[in-house]
Amino acid sequence: MIKDLTQEVKMLLSSLPNREKDVIIRRFGMFDNPTGTLDAIGKSYEITRERVRQIQDHALIVLKDKIIPANSKFNKYFNVINQKLEGFGGFIKEDNFLDFLKQKEEDKNYLAFLLALNKNIFYLKENEHFYLRLISENRKNDMFKIENAVNGLAASISRNDVVSFDELIKNFQGKLKSLVSGEILSNKIALCSWVETSKLLDKNIFGEWGISSSCHISPKGIKDFAYLTVRRHGSPMHFIEVARAIERNLSRNAHIQTVHNELIKDNRFILVGRGLYALKEWGYIPGTVRDVIHNILKSSGKISKDELVKKILKERYVKETTIAINLQNRNFFKRFQDGTYGLV
Repeated sequence: MIKDLTQEVKMLLSSLPNREKDVIIRRFGMFDNPTGTLDAIGKSYEITRERVRQIQDHALIVLKDKIIPANSKFNKYFNVINQKLEGFGGFIKEDNFLDFLKQKEEDKNYLAFLLALNKNIFYLKENEHFYLRLISENRKNDMFKIENAVNGLAASISRNDVVSFDELIKNFQGKLKSLVSGEILSNKIALCSWVETSKLLDKNIFGEWGISSSCHISPKGIKDFAYLTVRRHGSPMHFIEVARAIERNLSRNAHIQTVHNELIKDNRFILVGRGLYALKEWGYIPGTVRDVIHNILKSSGKISKDELVKKILKERYVKETTIAINLQNRNFFKRFQDGTYGLV
């Protein structure tokens, strides 16, 4: 968008007194300076942080009201920025917009400075639910409606759920329908931009959306990576396969024995075969083969061996001989004269 931001900004700042220029440069971290706090800058000048804020605000007002209006080049830049912001529905997380505008990483601080000078753009402070975000003049009246809809969207998703992008947007469209009007409701790029202002929602490495603090979205440690991997796979996995999938799909080091140990300890997993694990949430009966047989007979009553074996094999990946050996335990199971089995 702007070929040489450093030179353009340098020319723009040349009209300011030295101290105001220095405060602006240090506050925005430009020209190889780290981003400075009000306190740090105040100490270097032996003035209060509030005085530094006053100097900064005065410099920005002078640039906005006197310097920029007379600079046709910057007005063109701002028009382009405004158009791009409207492409995101006029509401976006600041970091996302800077990433979109930048040509290289070092552009971000200069672009942040230009955004601060743009009279069409307003900053909304970071809070418990939302990141630092930008809103356009055209979208200001919808701000509270949008944020209420975003919070409502987050409240509608359980911590144990993930949804696809299309499901997320469809849900969000439903919550916005009575609040905002126009083509914006069909603009998925804009609606995604609005959702991404929220700290409560995020997507995982697979592009699934959910509550940002849940293990489905922000896995912590091998056990959560294992859970995410098995859930994504959708069927039982051997612990060696789980370890390899973590390394392949999640780019995490996963020692095979460590993965096995975590699967054994975590009650979200059920051992359903030799080294084979499934998720408890899929409905598998916990425990040994004997425990599975006991649960089936307790709920089904007397049943034939063939029917019993069929039900057991839905729960455990074991050989029929293993089932037969367990059925011979006369302390727990009884074979009746008609060939059916039941509990002792």
